[in-house]
Amino acid sequence: MRMRHGFLAASMRTLTTALVAPFLLVTNFAGAVPQTVAAPIVSSVSLPAAFSFNQVFAAGSELLLTGYQYASPSSLVETCYEAQVALSPLSVGRVRLTNCDNPELNGASVAPYVSTFKPDYGELRIARLVSPAGEVELGPVLSRFQYDSGSHVEWTYEKGSLWLYEGGSLHQGPRVFRVSATTGQLLQSTPVPYLVRPLITADVDGLYVAGAGSFGGSGRTLIYRVAAGAKAAEVVFTVDDAEDYFVSWTTSDGDNLWANICHRPVGRVCEIWRFHGPRLAPFFHVSDKGGTAGWVLGDEATGLYSAVWAAKTLAPGATTTNWQVIRIDPRSGQISEVTRLSLPAFWEGPVDTGNIDAVLYEGCLYMLVAGTGGAGGDLYRVRL
Repeated sequence: MRMRHGFLAASMRTLTTALVAPFLLVTNFAGAVPQTVAAPIVSSVSLPAAFSFNQVFAAGSELLLTGYQYASPSSLVETCYEAQVALSPLSVGRVRLTNCDNPELNGASVAPYVSTFKPDYGELRIARLVSPAGEVELGPVLSRFQYDSGSHVEWTYEKGSLWLYEGGSLHQGPRVFRVSATTGQLLQSTPVPYLVRPLITADVDGLYVAGAGSFGGSGRTLIYRVAAGAKAAEVVFTVDDAEDYFVSWTTSDGDNLWANICHRPVGRVCEIWRFHGPRLAPFFHVSDKGGTAGWVLGDEATGLYSAVWAAKTLAPGATTTNWQVIRIDPRSGQISEVTRLSLPAFWEGPVDTGNIDAVLYEGCLYMLVAGTGGAGGDLYRVRL
């Protein structure tokens, strides 16, 4: 399960085996026998322009959008909203007002909650839903930190646990927390090496923390693991000089982990690795041929999916470009194209935004693309 990071809560994504695209019956009015026509692989719906929806996720049997609306154009006070997505036909239901600190906003009953306790400083607590009416209980402060580019909280869920990484704690130093995803009880607090804005993913063997972006790893360590109940982090993947390498995406399922490992300078071809077991025994590693992005969604049964620019450069003055939706075979690393669609050039997917703007649900990839200034936009669905 790959990481989440940002301001409020997160939920387990619903991942199911890819479904065969449904077919529509059409009648030939000249009297011919009805024939089947495949439903379009890509469809979309416009979002209400009065709201800034920034997350799409599965909550039980529902696909939900959540977002906000400012009290006035000049106000910093926001109110939160949610809306259910109908699947047939693809449409957005009635927009409902909801509580901004409610973890159910993201389909969870326990979730991280960050608030400002003095200018430029935040504190991390755990929010727990305690009644069907939406009453929320906030737990004690786990960490306090100064807001900067490396201090945002990252988290992910796995098998009843909520794992969190915070690298900028004022008094404790970098730390991993494990919390019960049912009760909100703190189960574990483990000191870890400091990595700036790492990638995290969790599986049955624990939480993996990988050096990423402009900063890479530390010393020779590129990936380390924090097992359930561990008092310290364990080094599980090393390179000659971790500052020369970075992980552009990672995800896990069962006791398998996939990662795209790159060598500087940025722009060189990276390698897709699959590892097995708690010590990350290599299963395969193959070139990604420059064909992956900074995120993937999926698992071994479904496959791994992402979206990348179809062209390597953007035409002068262009605001949109063609994107490839791609599938990465989890058993071989082979990359194949699913389809192409036109999206804003600035859209990045669920990476470094703090928002869940792509999700796999019932055999489809849903991509939320906000409009200008964050308001309105479109929700795209790609049948897999």
